[in-house]
Amino acid sequence: MPTDSDFALPITYYGPRRTIRTVSAQSIFDGTLDRAAIENRIVVIGASVAGGGDFFPTPFDSLMPGVEVISTAITHLVAGDGILRDRRVRITEALTAILLPMLLVGLLAWRRSALGIMAAAAVMMAWAGLNLLAFTHGVWLNAATTLAAAVPPVAVFAGVQLWAGSRRTQYFAAKSRSLAQFQAPAVQEWLARDPDFLSRPVRQDAAVVFIDLSGFTGLSERIDPDELRDLLKAFHALIDKTAVDCGGMITGFLGDGAMILFGLPRAMPDDATRALTCAIELHRGAERWIASLPPAIAGQLGFKIGAHCGEIVASRLGESHQHITATGDTVNVASRLMEVAAQHGARLALSDTLLEAAGFQGAPGGVLSGPLLARVRGRSGVVTVWFWRDRDGTDQDAAKAEMIG
Repeated sequence: MPTDSDFALPITYYGPRRTIRTVSAQSIFDGTLDRAAIENRIVVIGASVAGGGDFFPTPFDSLMPGVEVISTAITHLVAGDGILRDRRVRITEALTAILLPMLLVGLLAWRRSALGIMAAAAVMMAWAGLNLLAFTHGVWLNAATTLAAAVPPVAVFAGVQLWAGSRRTQYFAAKSRSLAQFQAPAVQEWLARDPDFLSRPVRQDAAVVFIDLSGFTGLSERIDPDELRDLLKAFHALIDKTAVDCGGMITGFLGDGAMILFGLPRAMPDDATRALTCAIELHRGAERWIASLPPAIAGQLGFKIGAHCGEIVASRLGESHQHITATGDTVNVASRLMEVAAQHGARLALSDTLLEAAGFQGAPGGVLSGPLLARVRGRSGVVTVWFWRDRDGTDQDAAKAEMIG
């Protein structure tokens, strides 16, 4: 007689109570029971007394009389249609409990994506279907045991993956913050989407602003290096904030100066306008910053700004350590305009090309003087230059430009 462990006999009920024919004992005592109903049959005698404790829950009934439970077991033994759960079934369960978790974890680790999860889900559905098919054919595979074996390793793997994913997220966030210190946010996002950005030179229109401190080299010979570093750090912070606020990209700090580019990661219609705004704000900010310094230092420092727009070539320079920059005549003119400003006692020199591209109509609180036809060092032609200052500024550029004009 095939039994389960501990010689238990699995039972599959045929239906709710009274599915197996039940007759009242009273019908036997009063002779009303047809003899053919029990003749040559196995008769199980039992009492169905409320409160007697001989009732058991089944999948069909919350209360099944014990006599019907026994009758079901006897029917299985006689008819041979009982559910099978012998040693071979238990071996199959043990193998499934070992192999299924390994397969699920392997699938989840295989892709570590939606595809892996879908494959693991498909395996679980196939396993559930096989359990149901086996049960309909009289073989009982204990699903609870297999689930108890599969859930913990899968849960541990999922937890490890979540932890590792969180660590990776933190790592890439730290790298992103680190990259943001060296690249403008817009360029950083563009590089993340397109790692080949500017791997080949691109010719386009852009606006360029240069700013440089005057007298810084001489000052560096007379003050402490730590104090000089703090001074330069504050100046760079001023440039960085102004450039970012105006949507510009600092291609590099050149010692005591910087080059700011408007037109990356792609050219925009208002590049010249934002470059002009940036140049004016740098002028005002640098004046306030120098005025806030101790008189011994402020008296030795000045600054000059040049701004121009036109065609550039944007590209990456370097091999193992690359940086994004721009080259071309537009960049050279913007840089040389700082010399023109210094030669004429001004602090901000703007090309007529930039003002025209920006649609300049005047700035509140500012004075624009010019035009001046200036020769730029290293260039054969002339550049039409305008000088800008605050209305309450002390620059001498207005008088000189008007006189030359």
